[in-house]
Amino acid sequence: MKPAGGFDKYVEDDMFSIIDHFKERSLDFITTRHTMEHSLVPLFQLWCYNRLLKDDGKLFVIVPMYAPKWVWFGTHFSCLPYDTWTMLFYRAGFKVLATDSGSWKPSAANFIEYRFELGVDSRELRLEHRNRPAV
Repeated sequence: MKPAGGFDKYVEDDMFSIIDHFKERSLDFITTRHTMEHSLVPLFQLWCYNRLLKDDGKLFVIVPMYAPKWVWFGTHFSCLPYDTWTMLFYRAGFKVLATDSGSWKPSAANFIEYRFELGVDSRELRLEHRNRPAV
């Protein structure tokens, strides 16, 4: 299905295959809205985004706020608390540039999302405990 807005070039695939469609360090920005919570392996997904972004590239991640309603939603495998998201971003080589939250459905009190603007900080996975940022 062709997206609205007259885009002639687009990729219709699952999120795990994004790395197959673009050259490393070729994208200025990536936006992932309400998709990361569906990932079985969010660290891997974030690492793929890191590899695709230019050195000054930006990643925009929007996910539902951690809440039992979303944790147990049938297709959500990674509905995570705020601190867990920031840990995954750090481990995947990102730095948080800005963050906020808000509703994507103002008439429903529990439809709150976290919004993160991330920049590439490292091209290495940061898996060791000694690499964590100071709190």
